[in-house]
Amino acid sequence: MAALKDVEAYQQYLKGVAEGTIVLPMFSTLGTEVHIEYGELYCRIPNCNRRKNPFSATNNLRQHVQGHKNAGGEYYTAPSQKGGRVSQEVIDEAIKFYVTLAEQLEILESESESGSESEGEVDEGVAKVKLPLRQDGKTPAVKKMQEIAREEGKEVPCDGCKEAGIACCKDSAVCTIFDLFDCEF
Repeated sequence: MAALKDVEAYQQYLKGVAEGTIVLPMFSTLGTEVHIEYGELYCRIPNCNRRKNPFSATNNLRQHVQGHKNAGGEYYTAPSQKGGRVSQEVIDEAIKFYVTLAEQLEILESESESGSESEGEVDEGVAKVKLPLRQDGKTPAVKKMQEIAREEGKEVPCDGCKEAGIACCKDSAVCTIFDLFDCEF
C-alpha cells in the first residue's frame, strides 16, 4: 500500500469510510469471486459489521471476505495477487476506484452546501455497481442483476415490475433494480 500512501483520494477513502461520509458500493463479483482493489481495508459485503472498521491489511480483508456467503449460500473467493511487487496497472486501477469514491463525496458535499438535491431524488452517496453485461457487451445480464439485488437486500421482482406485470430487470424505465447500477456503457 506504499504506492497509495500519498494519493489524496486514498486518504479520503480511509477517513471518509471511518467517519461514514463515504458509503462503499458492494464488491464487484463474478460468480463467487470477489474483486478487492489494491489497498482496500473495509469490507463491502452488505450488513457486515466490518464496513466501518478497517482491517490492518488488504490480505486480512481478503481472508475475512472468504468467510461470507453469497445469496446462493456459497462462500466467496477472493484471489490474491501472486507474490512480488504490485503492477502499475493494478495500482492505476485502484487509484481510479478511490478517485471515483472521492468525487462522489465532493458531489454530496457540494449538494448539501447548496441544497440543490431535488425533491424525490434518491442519492445516498452509494457508488453504483457497474451494470453486468452479457458476453455481447451490450445486453444487461438479468440473472446477475437479480443476484446482486438480492445480495443488497432488494426484493426481486421489484414493485415496479410487479405493478407493470413484466419480468424483473427487463425494462429500465419500470424496474427499480436498475437504480443499483451504473447503466452508462
